[in-house]
Amino acid sequence: MLLSDISIRNAALYKQLITPFEDKLLSPASYDVRLGPQLIEWPGTKYEKKIDISKETYRMKQGAFVLGTTIEALAIPKNLGGKFEGKSSLGRQGLMTHVTAGFIDPGFRGQITLELHNVNKASLGLYYGMKIGQLAFHVMDQLPAQTYATGHHYQNQLGPQKALANIIIEEEW
Repeated sequence: MLLSDISIRNAALYKQLITPFEDKLLSPASYDVRLGPQLIEWPGTKYEKKIDISKETYRMKQGAFVLGTTIEALAIPKNLGGKFEGKSSLGRQGLMTHVTAGFIDPGFRGQITLELHNVNKASLGLYYGMKIGQLAFHVMDQLPAQTYATGHHYQNQLGPQKALANIIIEEEW
């Protein structure tokens, strides 16, 4: 079962599902999340660079891939699962907001790391606080035997988090 705006609001206000929470970011069956202040360019390579976008728009070049984060932090209870999806208006401009990691397990706590990829032939502007995606929440059919809280390595993440297992093989240009 998908949570409605009323259920999302109640869970955010009384159970800290989403922090910070703002009513204006609610949709009928989802909650908009915003881009946080830090990006990581070329994650996992010797060229890796941290970028602060809190004061200036970041120009994401064609084909670029960066890691970002949401402003909002989540505290998913063990009876819910979450799903992150990009905003359609951004997708129509060629911005992919997650490559593979859209599912949020029961028990997860922290900010969401975003896998941002520009597939447009033009540069795209990313700025702090822009609506970058939306969250939907599903009720579990029963409580799981385990939750994300039991020993997973991205628990309690703040800011963009690089992969803990690196499979990148760098080549000289």
